[in-house]
Amino acid sequence: MREGQRKAMNAREAAAPRVFRVESVQPYGWIIYLEGFAETYHFMSHSLAMMYAREWAKVNAPSVIQVVGVDGHVELERTYRR
Repeated sequence: MREGQRKAMNAREAAAPRVFRVESVQPYGWIIYLEGFAETYHFMSHSLAMMYAREWAKVNAPSVIQVVGVDGHVELERTYRR
């Protein structure tokens, strides 16, 4: 992680929870990304993507996971607190 990203994350931590988005990129699988950052992580299955998203959200609490369906609407939202 670059210094600029680290500073941005520290500033965000004080202001609001981190938002991890899990989105369908069918037929190719699922992606996870931290809202506000360009880097994405690709997973072949929904269950694997959710497992990683939950672990990242727990470690980076306070945080939120938003699962976005193919239609672009948030289908599920889960909050993790310290």
